[in-house]
Amino acid sequence: MQMRKTLSKIVKKPLKSSRTRDILVYLFFVLLATAMWFTHALNSVRTIVVPVEIEYEGVSEELTFSEPLPRQLQIEVRDQGKRLQTYDHNPLVLHIDLTPQIRGKEGEVRVSAEVIRRGINDQLQGTSKLLHVTPEHIQSTYSEQVTEKTFTVPVKVIGVPKGQTVRLFPQEVTVSLIVSIKHYNDVQADDIQAVCRYPKGEEELLEVEIRHKSKYISSARCNPARLEYIIEK
Repeated sequence: MQMRKTLSKIVKKPLKSSRTRDILVYLFFVLLATAMWFTHALNSVRTIVVPVEIEYEGVSEELTFSEPLPRQLQIEVRDQGKRLQTYDHNPLVLHIDLTPQIRGKEGEVRVSAEVIRRGINDQLQGTSKLLHVTPEHIQSTYSEQVTEKTFTVPVKVIGVPKGQTVRLFPQEVTVSLIVSIKHYNDVQADDIQAVCRYPKGEEELLEVEIRHKSKYISSARCNPARLEYIIEK
């Protein structure tokens, strides 16, 4: 604001000195050169790097990836300067649906370079040329996040002949399960069973077998894993 007032005063004063005229001429040509440069920049063909945000569909928080999925791509685009300016005002966003690829507790996802380029080209102006994309493709293996859940359950002896009773020591075991975090609350004590088979020989200890009917249980173990016993007739 102060500079504008100063220039205004200079213009209003009679141009008595050659120094004043030189300053005004210099300022005029600076402004002219700036305008010409700006016009040339808008019309000339240039190459710039444009960030592209990625939004994924079908990826739950329960999944972990061996290689983190990139959240942004860097692309090189060539076009006239005035057209390239639109990418500053209208950021590009690439939507990638991984739903068809994520099946089961573990697997692999892959987005090819062709799919990525097609998704980006669909958003570019018709005159813009896509030169390069970084990274060119996306690939990673995934697995469902799991945790441990425990229950204390009674042990049942199966295959006991009529007229006999098998007493176990102890009669209960602690069962540790590896379950999906997503389905943690879907696994209950009723889903598992701890059993021992009637001894065929003179085994000193009976091994405990854990049976389960839940698809959300990855593995199961118990403590103790072998029990003392006596047979009553």
